Amino acid sequence: METRKVSFDKLIVVFCIVIAVEWVTSLFPFGAWYPHLTRTAVARAVEILLILAYLHTMGGGLTVIGLNPMGMRNGLKTGIWWSICFGAIVAVIGAILFIARINPIVYFKMTLPDTTTGVLFFFLVGAIVSPVAEELFFRGMLFGYLRRWGLPTALVASTALFAALHGVHAVPITQIIGGIVFGFAYEKSNSLLAPMIIHTLANSAIFSLVALTTG
Repeated sequence: METRKVSFDKLIVVFCIVIAVEWVTSLFPFGAWYPHLTRTAVARAVEILLILAYLHTMGGGLTVIGLNPMGMRNGLKTGIWWSICFGAIVAVIGAILFIARINPIVYFKMTLPDTTTGVLFFFLVGAIVSPVAEELFFRGMLFGYLRRWGLPTALVASTALFAALHGVHAVPITQIIGGIVFGFAYEKSNSLLAPMIIHTLANSAIFSLVALTTG
């Protein structure tokens, strides 16, 4: 992919946008209806809007983060194809673990809401809004900036921060694997749409699996 698209000043501004939004939204109570989930939804949605608005007004526009309309078709194709391949690999690994009497669900520690509306809201936030916001920052901005020092540096650093900020207590295996796959997909397609699609479908599959096995 092209390097040196994302400048240091753009990265810093976007970083400040994310920090500011996270801080401001942490100050507001969001009621009794899934307050943490609601806060996350508001924060991620605002971050998406502000990041896109900022980049749209800057030189290079959204093309600096791989959202060039001319590359959308390739991003869509790569995202869908990689999702199918990634899903098949995960299914095979899951089957092997099942045969070995190891429950793969234990690697996805999460508690879904206890109402249908809550579960749907959880899917909206966790499988659509959050993946889009995360890909904008981690792959679009951070990976894009670090790419000037080579693919390994960009891949390792962006994946490490992506995994570290997910707040899991054990080794974040799924986040590390995801970060690597998302980074490679972006590198291959040169379109941020590819990792967005893979991230969205991967989260949807994980949440669906947890819902089916714990419901």
